[in-house]
Amino acid sequence: MDRYKVIIRFTNNYGLEVSKYPQGDFFDMTVIRFSGQGAGDYKFAFDIPHIPDLTIAYSDKDILRLCEQVSQLR
Repeated sequence: MDRYKVIIRFTNNYGLEVSKYPQGDFFDMTVIRFSGQGAGDYKFAFDIPHIPDLTIAYSDKDILRLCEQVSQLR
């Protein structure tokens, strides 16, 4: 396995793909938009203003901050 990955889905049909490489000390996070009910029914959302396309997090506080921002998207 080259990385660990988790998908977070919010009630607004946005979410985050969070990845961590075993030897890395940071997380890669990308905003996603769901188009259906399935776990894989999403695409990367590169058109969200005020949120970078790809975010690097070094702590749980960084992850929580981005989760709060994405969960409030409309």
